[in-house]
Amino acid sequence: MTRNPTELALIARGVDIALARQLREERWTLAKLQQHSLQQLIAMGLTEEAACSIRGNGRPPIPVDVLVKTLFANRWVCCVCRDVSLPVVVHHIEPWAKSRDHSQYNLAVLCSIHHGEAHTTHSLELNLTPDRLKAMKVTWEKEVECLDPLAIFKSTQLMACQWWYFNHLRIFEIAGELGVDVTQLDGFQSARRASLCDEEGYPSARYIGATALILQRYMTNMLKVALGYARVQNISDDLDRGTISG
Repeated sequence: MTRNPTELALIARGVDIALARQLREERWTLAKLQQHSLQQLIAMGLTEEAACSIRGNGRPPIPVDVLVKTLFANRWVCCVCRDVSLPVVVHHIEPWAKSRDHSQYNLAVLCSIHHGEAHTTHSLELNLTPDRLKAMKVTWEKEVECLDPLAIFKSTQLMACQWWYFNHLRIFEIAGELGVDVTQLDGFQSARRASLCDEEGYPSARYIGATALILQRYMTNMLKVALGYARVQNISDDLDRGTISG
């Protein structure tokens, strides 16, 4: 995944992510590419649609904030086949020429194979129609919403020592902000009797000795409930120097 400005600028104009990365690594910029003719851009591997967009005589680029949200909502993989090995392109479900719609609702992340299918009509086969594509997109994005919280929750079940990397007080604070009554959680009473939290559920001990599993059980249930309300977001790319101004 990337937040590199050059790659995003190319992806926003219809270039697939693999070619966008290759061009950036070869030190191409949008400005340099715009100096080339349509035929030269196509010879470099760009589609005619992407080449026209780069030249400024095609559709305008997808706004970067919408582009990034769409890519992250689909984990940068095709919403049809979900094959992580294939490069993807951001596709307009209803064609831009007809809809003039750059909204996230009208954008689907497709691999090169299914992007071709979306632009092809078959007489004897099931076509990748806009309605089918919208349904697949919605299904995949709903699954993605659950993947990161599930991964975090599963990591708490492997070893009690992994809880050393979790901020217990912040989890307690989040649970409180969400209106969770932690004193009703499975594991609270055991943690209270072992003096691992106070009467309000505030955790106050470390994973030492025989009480480690008691605290793990209490905090795992607290995190599980909190994740049921919260949505996990990737903020690591916001620290990329290429996105920081000033």
